[in-house]
Amino acid sequence: SAWKRRAAAQARDGKSCSRALKESRRWYARGAGVPDTESFNPYCTLNRLMLDALLGTPSDPSLATQAGDIARANYVITRAYWDAMMPADARLAQAMLAGQLVHRDARSEVIARIVDGYQQARSGVREDVKSWDSVLNHIELLALLAGKLNHAPLAASLTEILQRLRGHPTAGAADQPKRRPQPPKREPKRK
Repeated sequence: SAWKRRAAAQARDGKSCSRALKESRRWYARGAGVPDTESFNPYCTLNRLMLDALLGTPSDPSLATQAGDIARANYVITRAYWDAMMPADARLAQAMLAGQLVHRDARSEVIARIVDGYQQARSGVREDVKSWDSVLNHIELLALLAGKLNHAPLAASLTEILQRLRGHPTAGAADQPKRRPQPPKREPKRK
């Protein structure tokens, strides 16, 4: 996480962040453990997979699904906030790896599914502002890094996800808040 924060700081300063991201990816990979063993860590795995998507490192999107399934099973036991959020993170990681957030055709539908996943996760768990802000800050960081790495369509999709989760739809007129009908204006009384 420290290397990822360093990459974000470098990106904000207009500097290259590739080395820091590669280091972050390397450390998350070390913490991920081995699938189908007790050492498997869904949090580290999902973070590594998201960085793989940003760095263009080939990875298996089904590993994101596996991490999400394990986190979901853990949540039944732990009732931990982060176990509840990781299935939504897994959906995001899978979409990033599969390139679904850059193809214009399916992008809108995929974004809607991702946002719905986060909203469903939130509805079933006790949440404090700090924890939800952490989720949003992570997506914002991914958007920043995608933009810095010249992945403009991915950065735009991540930004749209972030804005929808913050309650600011941006994807067109159908998503805009409905305006209340205004009562007809009264004509002034004539003397």
